[in-house]
Amino acid sequence: MSEWGYVGVAYGLTWLTLIGYGIYLGSRVRRARRLLERTTREVER
Repeated sequence: MSEWGYVGVAYGLTWLTLIGYGIYLGSRVRRARRLLERTTREVER
């Protein structure tokens, strides 16, 4: 494999990692919003 092959593989792995992290962050943000809404409703009562 030439050096450009390694560069291409590293580039692809970088994008896969960024996409995976974006999915992870999206789920954490949704969870935090649900928790905030539930907590806010309890305080308003």
